Amino acid sequence: MEKKLLICFFMLMVIFTPVLQAAENQQIVIIVNTSNDIKKLDKQELALIYNGKKEKWADGQKIVVLNHQVDSSIREQFYKKVFNVKPTKKFFAPGSPIPFKTMVLKSDKATRIFVSRIPNAIGYIYSESTDPSIQIVQIGGDENLK
Repeated sequence: MEKKLLICFFMLMVIFTPVLQAAENQQIVIIVNTSNDIKKLDKQELALIYNGKKEKWADGQKIVVLNHQVDSSIREQFYKKVFNVKPTKKFFAPGSPIPFKTMVLKSDKATRIFVSRIPNAIGYIYSESTDPSIQIVQIGGDENLK
């Protein structure tokens, strides 16, 4: 019985390990609505948006910040690349004991559709999920978040 369980466990490891590694190797891009004038951000500006310290675009519009679910691979990668912290990290609005809230969506597709419809939204998705309905923002001169 134990032998069968071990064999099943190792088979599952063999099947799912390439999928997990593939997700870690995918490139993340930052996206905004095509009507947004933002073409480029540096990593520090992106961090300020995602930790709630920058709340408005240059035109005065409130930024709608989109995030993925806490347990998602993409959120873990994003938080590591932008903040070097775990995806469960809470950020607090300046002068407030209340954590900064982002809108949490379940998939790249949902994020892409939301951003395509809301002019002041910002989100992140895997580069393979992009299409012409959204605009990719360069981060430090590169389309991919490094």
